[in-house]
Amino acid sequence: MITRAPLMPSSGWAPLGPTAPLAGYYYNDSVTASQYTAAVPSSKVILGVPYYGRKACVSSPAQNQYPNGSIAADGYLDASQEYQSNLVKPGSYQMHRDPNDAAGGERWDAWYNTSLNCTRELYWDDTYSLSKKYNLVNQRNLRGVGIWTLNYGGGDPWVWATLNTYFSCPATITAPASSSTVQFSVGMSSGTCNAASFDVQQYDQTLKQGWFQVRNVAAKSGTAATTLAGFPGHTYQIRVRAHSTGGIVGEWAYATVAITAGATFSGAFKGLFTADAYGGLSPDASPPLGVSAQWPGWKISRGGHALAGSIPVSGATLDGFGGLHPYGASITISGGPYWKNWDIARDFAFLPDASGGYVLDGYGGLHAFSVNGKPKPPAAATDSYSPGRDIARKVVVFSDGTGGYVLDVYGGLHPFGTAANPQGGPYWANWNIARSVRLSPQSTAAQPQGWVLDGYGGLHPFGGAPSTSSGYYPGRDLSVQLIEG
Repeated sequence: MITRAPLMPSSGWAPLGPTAPLAGYYYNDSVTASQYTAAVPSSKVILGVPYYGRKACVSSPAQNQYPNGSIAADGYLDASQEYQSNLVKPGSYQMHRDPNDAAGGERWDAWYNTSLNCTRELYWDDTYSLSKKYNLVNQRNLRGVGIWTLNYGGGDPWVWATLNTYFSCPATITAPASSSTVQFSVGMSSGTCNAASFDVQQYDQTLKQGWFQVRNVAAKSGTAATTLAGFPGHTYQIRVRAHSTGGIVGEWAYATVAITAGATFSGAFKGLFTADAYGGLSPDASPPLGVSAQWPGWKISRGGHALAGSIPVSGATLDGFGGLHPYGASITISGGPYWKNWDIARDFAFLPDASGGYVLDGYGGLHAFSVNGKPKPPAAATDSYSPGRDIARKVVVFSDGTGGYVLDVYGGLHPFGTAANPQGGPYWANWNIARSVRLSPQSTAAQPQGWVLDGYGGLHPFGGAPSTSSGYYPGRDLSVQLIEG
């Protein structure tokens, strides 16, 4: 490493080197930035960046040679095109990176000039070494760069792309003004900026909810595309912004998409969401919806269910104390239970007419609640209430709302209301392995049928429901819940 510029010989010429090294040399940009920011705020410091280099005839094509004559300045455009000159001896042009400034990647080139009959050496900044200086500006939170002179770079697209990558990364967005399907494509581009990825966010103007962070999309050659979803009759604002490879986050670009009232659905479901243990709600190929309560870092949420309706734009999540928290379109839930600081709530179910439902406690108790001020459902109970035994896990209700079942951890199904005792089905005495239950669409109170899910992923029919398969992992208790589509 060169710690100081070598002393000048009697010729009076210093050896060739970078015009503004990032590090390594005695005078360098990193030290200069530190000295200035020690005296004034970084917001008042602008780093000078030369868009020119130095070249001269030298004795041999090795780094840091002493000039044999006068030194000439080479602007960026000239330096970047030296290798194309007809004065370059074929096969003699070589490009290098300066090991004295490995962090800065300073470039130096050497070739034989047939007109001057000498080896020429040139130190200059290409876009690679310029990007290292721009990165220093961002790392030190300096005000920016001052370029001498921008004209030396002319209209070179790589010069402007590098500036955009480190100081400005504008995005453009392409989306349909309206869509006759609930899923639609969104395209995005960063133009001359070298984008690494794009943030995509969505706002539901109909529900007045958002902005939702939908996803981060990796970019390829500065472009990307993704598929979003909306509910029929809803209008959405979509916005994207680019993250450059230089660490810059660009400004938002916007588009508006209206989903037609009769828009067709792409899959077998009209809304599918994952409720996490912290109260978050993640859309699965569905439009995002706002949640009224979340507990980051606290696993107190006990899942969620959609309110009955043709399109599942609203629902609720349950906390361990029995609190019900609406999501999506505004609804009011009242009259339900609440056990302050007692984690005993295990599940809940809405009635099919959306008038209310039941919260299940760990002992098997059912507690009615009301939706939007409608009368509470009638009291309901099973014949297996077990105070002190936390074994009840799931509750399901028939499509006519007249009854249903409570599932215990051993696979037992306990009827309430008009429900008959189920025929068949699994039971694992004293083995806590049952995880969820689902009723068949053909199920009735008189002829109930459905499936019980075990912790390994096995599906076990009851009441004559057809056998079906699922992901099965013997010995691995991974399954949590059956999801209705």
